[in-house]
Amino acid sequence: MKTSAFILLTTLCLTTTGAVVAQPANDNFGQAILITTHLVTGSNVGATRQPSDPIDVQSGSSRSPLGGRSVWWKWVAPDSRLYTFKTGDRSGQEPNSTFDTQLGVYTGATLGTLVEIGSNEDDVQYPTGLSSVVFNAVEGQTYHILVDGYAGSTGAIYLYVIPTRFTLSVSVNPPGSGTVNFDPEFVSSGYLAGTTVTLQAIPSTSTNFYAWSGSIAGRTNPITFVMNGNKTVVANFFDAPQIITGDAQIVLRNTDGRLAGWSFAGTEFLSNFSLGSTHADWRLAAVSDLNGNTFGDFLFQHRDGRISAWYMDENLRTNSTLIGTLPTSLRLAGAGDFNFDTKPDLVFQRTDGNLQVRFMNGANLEQSAGLGNVNPAWRAVTVADFNNDGSADIFFQHQDGRLAVWLMNGTTRTASLSLGTTQWRFATVRDLNNDGNPDLIFERDGRSAVWLMDGNVRASAVLFRDGAAIANSWRIIGTR
Repeated sequence: MKTSAFILLTTLCLTTTGAVVAQPANDNFGQAILITTHLVTGSNVGATRQPSDPIDVQSGSSRSPLGGRSVWWKWVAPDSRLYTFKTGDRSGQEPNSTFDTQLGVYTGATLGTLVEIGSNEDDVQYPTGLSSVVFNAVEGQTYHILVDGYAGSTGAIYLYVIPTRFTLSVSVNPPGSGTVNFDPEFVSSGYLAGTTVTLQAIPSTSTNFYAWSGSIAGRTNPITFVMNGNKTVVANFFDAPQIITGDAQIVLRNTDGRLAGWSFAGTEFLSNFSLGSTHADWRLAAVSDLNGNTFGDFLFQHRDGRISAWYMDENLRTNSTLIGTLPTSLRLAGAGDFNFDTKPDLVFQRTDGNLQVRFMNGANLEQSAGLGNVNPAWRAVTVADFNNDGSADIFFQHQDGRLAVWLMNGTTRTASLSLGTTQWRFATVRDLNNDGNPDLIFERDGRSAVWLMDGNVRASAVLFRDGAAIANSWRIIGTR
């Protein structure tokens, strides 16, 4: 049993100037103060470390030693939900702790049986030196909270305990093209974690809703989701995706680098024309409108992995740009919108069959996402919207001639359809007879043809140019 003199000595300590400072009342784990409000205050001046105290906290991707100036609180969860403990208020409206804090949350009845639920030093979302821990609290569970000072620092403590909220930022693209309704109503301070939110896009009189992009992507309207993190959402309003009608151009490339076009009215060949030339090491890989001027631009891939683009105005190149360099194991297969932002993204197939998309913003490559895996015997041929749902789909041809399409919802495959079998090379996709069904274009031994489709079933086939052949050095790449 401790004597009164010993107790006095253990509740006092010396400052660097020799002054005697009382230890905080909650210096020891056994004297943890019960938290009953959303904000408690205290100090770790004069605090000490107990022999069995935790030794470190999480700091980024590593652990940081505790400073040895720890004080304790305890809290009983009033309900089961995400809660945040923090040593400051990033809004600047409420006070912050005055030193570089370290924070830990634990369960367990004694120091020797503590289990860390979460810990933190220097939360990047808060002012320098403050800490926060977010965790799933269980109703009725007692949690012990440690506050320490980095490298022994001390000062005033402001400890907040609040139900976790996540912010929702919603914008409209282009500005003024529509509005968004919120259910429940928009909360500027954020929604409680776990709240179900419904957004409804309302177009203006001159626009149509196209798709959501950002943290939530898709064409469902209204769209419902759970607030399980901070979210940024864009409501895109444009003219609804239109089925391509009118005259078409088929773009061809020669092995020597020359580019040419054929113009068609339906399936009737009208004329051919030159589109320029490149070095033979540059493969024309896809045709897609990169800058929104309605003319298909040309995407090239060099043998060394470089990706570049020609910007086209009708049949004239107006500019060119280098997009980036990727591993030579990645083959550019096509371009289409996979994140509902109305901008074409690039689809690559790796030599082992793996498929991935690199999201584009203009000519800038941004982050990538996996699309799935196929047997390398299946070659990704091109990208187009097969079922007119606003999401690009991926077309394949097997070495044995089988044809298939992956129907996609953004980066998620929703179905796989067989499209038949042929020994002709599958080249590209275009609705040539304006019936709303994309048609499949093929070539073999210099001849070219189209399957006119009714859904995923071939309705009929037509030879282009009355079956006249061209040199085998020419290949069909895409349409515009």
